[in-house]
Amino acid sequence: MGLNGVRESLARRVPDGLFPEATEVGGWWNRRNNPEAGLIGADTQPVARRVAFVGSVKWRDETPFGATDLAELVASAQQVPGAQDAVLVAVSRRPPTRAAAEGPAAHWGPEAVIAAWR
Repeated sequence: MGLNGVRESLARRVPDGLFPEATEVGGWWNRRNNPEAGLIGADTQPVARRVAFVGSVKWRDETPFGATDLAELVASAQQVPGAQDAVLVAVSRRPPTRAAAEGPAAHWGPEAVIAAWR
């Protein structure tokens, strides 16, 4: 599943109990594409008034969302305009490692991504 497919799936899931103000799901990057935040949950598009979450998609067959991925997500989120109060989320094919499991407020795996289409 590609990044746009994951974004579309999450857009079908929100707003929800965890992110009631997130009505739009997109991405953010600067002109150099460094950093890049693959997932942004916000109240409006194309310019958000409030960013609810900043997330990362790591759809790898064997490697779970790990500590390095979490560190990159934290660094990227700090540079997203308006995201100072946003929480972190992760989407990955495999569950996060123990070292990364407590970083994101939410983790969505394949079942959750596909369930959005049911």
